[in-house]
Amino acid sequence: MRMKHPLFMIAVGIVFALPFISSGCDNNKATGNSVGEDYPSHQGGYEEHKDTMAKSIDNFAKCLAEKGAMMYGASWCPHCQNQKEMFGESWKNINYVECALPNGRGQAKECMDAGIEGYPTWIFRDGSKFAGELSLQELGQKTGCGV
Repeated sequence: MRMKHPLFMIAVGIVFALPFISSGCDNNKATGNSVGEDYPSHQGGYEEHKDTMAKSIDNFAKCLAEKGAMMYGASWCPHCQNQKEMFGESWKNINYVECALPNGRGQAKECMDAGIEGYPTWIFRDGSKFAGELSLQELGQKTGCGV
């Protein structure tokens, strides 16, 4: 048997299915709860993760300081800025020596005495020296501090 009006049949199907589609499966309608009440782990998830990460970086930065890691840099150095940004607010815990002089000419005596030739330079308790940006993982490997 051939259907003469297939569009009519589709329209009838939609009309009958529409009430079922629009009612959905919203569990909150049955319980009277507002969205998210049944799932408290979803509330503030990003902020909690952000706080946890900040504490982790903070502890990592404190560990680096305790292990004697020292960064030498210059305020005008973009690589030094990148290194500082990796730590965010936790940068305050990093042992840091500013090598740039206020007049922009020359280098601070402490940096000359340490043999700093480029920025940033990290010097570790064992006397090893690494010039350039280091990842958190590289810093962790060198000091034994966990990220």
